Order: sequence, then C-alpha cells, then structure tokens
Amino acid sequence: MAWATAGFELTVNGVAQPVSDAWIGENLLFVLRERLGFTAVKDGCGEGECGACTVLMDGQPTAACLVPAAAAAGRAIETPELHAVPQPDSVACALAAHAGAGCGFCLPGIGMELRALLTRNAKPSPAAIREALSGHRCRCLPPERFIAATDQAATALAREQARAQAQAEALTQAELDAQAQPMRESPVLKSANYGRVPAQGKGRAHPAGEHEQSGVRA
Repeated sequence: MAWATAGFELTVNGVAQPVSDAWIGENLLFVLRERLGFTAVKDGCGEGECGACTVLMDGQPTAACLVPAAAAAGRAIETPELHAVPQPDSVACALAAHAGAGCGFCLPGIGMELRALLTRNAKPSPAAIREALSGHRCRCLPPERFIAATDQAATALAREQARAQAQAEALTQAELDAQAQPMRESPVLKSANYGRVPAQGKGRAHPAGEHEQSGVRA
C-alpha cells in the first residue's frame, strides 16, 4: 500500500526549509527533528500534554506534535535553537541559572512559552507565570524556580530595551547634529549679522551726498 506524500516548504527561524516526499500525516515535531535537524524541540508525550515540543508559530506557543507539518507551510516557526545558538538570550540564561539543576528535558519548551509570555506581558505576576506554564510538565523542580527565572529574564529584557532606546535616541540626536552642521558652517550664515537690529523708529543712515529717492527732501 502506497502512502500519500507531499512536498512543501517551512519557514523555520526565518529560513526557508524545503521538505520533500513527506508522508502527509507527519506532524511538525517529526519533520523538525527527523527531517530538518532541529533537535532542541523535544519529543515527550506526543499528545500535546507535556509541553516539551512547544514552538512558536506566528508568535504563539504551539505543541508541534499536534500540528500536521504540511499545515504549517507559510507560517513563521521559531524553535529553541533561534534563542540559544550561538548566544543564549535572557530567557535561556535565566533558566540555566535557576532551573539548571534539573534534567533539562522540559526547558526548551518552557523557554518558548516564557518568551511568548514576556512579549505580551513585560512584568508577569507569579499567578500569570503559573498559568502560562500550566501545560508544561517538570518532574525535577518546583514552580518557584521558573517564577524566579521569569523575573530575572523580565528584568534583563527591560534593561536591554532601555539601553536600546537610549542608543536610538543618541543616534537620532547625532543625525540631527550632522544635518545641522552644514548650515552652521554656511558662509552666508557666518557673514550674516543678526545681532545688530536697528532701534524701533530709526531709519537707515545715508552716506554723505546720497539723495532720498522718495521725493521728500531731508
């Protein structure tokens, strides 16, 4: 019996990834791990219950084991590799610091969930963090570790955003100064004397011998 196959293209971490001769029933988890080599996406329960295979699809946390791979064509997919290689981001660093004592199997999926949470809520409460992670199973560590990691990541992200804003404002001011410099150095502006303004009611002094042109004699 021949299985129906299909070819399609996935956009993973901003890069087009062609997939050919895939069984039409393959889920996104299988294609990411086995065909494309994105092994940071973990295969846990296969039923959407553990959260280990969580990716971001168009910015939303998604269980990759529940999505037919062909249905993900044309969607923007992010895997944990995007945020950890070559330089770990604030979430990855915070999870390593506070949850590194565990086995780590659940951390990639939890990291993707926390990135989505911090995108929509820059300073989530402990209750909001617990709710966001309710679909993730960790058998090694208590929830307080992940709350602490989220708080650290939120602080680091706020600091990064403030630094980026300050740099943008400095760059804008530098551009304005660069645009104004040619005007300040203009020979016309340099030769103009705006400081000497005749007093109100006084006319221009006429050189000797010069006659008035209005017909009124001085």
